[in-house]
Amino acid sequence: QKRGCTIIFVSHSLESVQKICNRAILLSHGQIIADGPAMQVALEYADRVARKQLEAPLSPYEKERIPVWKRSAALLAIVAIVGTVAWMGATFVLAKEMPAQRPPVHRLLGQQPAPEPTAPSTSTGQR
Repeated sequence: QKRGCTIIFVSHSLESVQKICNRAILLSHGQIIADGPAMQVALEYADRVARKQLEAPLSPYEKERIPVWKRSAALLAIVAIVGTVAWMGATFVLAKEMPAQRPPVHRLLGQQPAPEPTAPSTSTGQR
């Protein structure tokens, strides 16, 4: 400011922008969607994201939206169970990656599952 210069700081980190900048411009697909004090733009963005998530339709994997307090209560119950089992002497192995829990493809497509393969008949002695 003392030298009369402007620095253009481009970032995807809203936290960095809030710490470094006085003014922020938020772009989406090349269009300005917010312009103003960095803190105000950050709040507008957070509000926009929250509204978009709440208004979005449920994904095929969600049955219903669960309120935060219910998720917290479930987490506490899980922690209590794990703590009790650990106290009883169980050993836990934690995986670094967990496969995504997805319904079977046939259910997503509205189809019936393929029949389970059966063992060859041995009633005649032939296989």
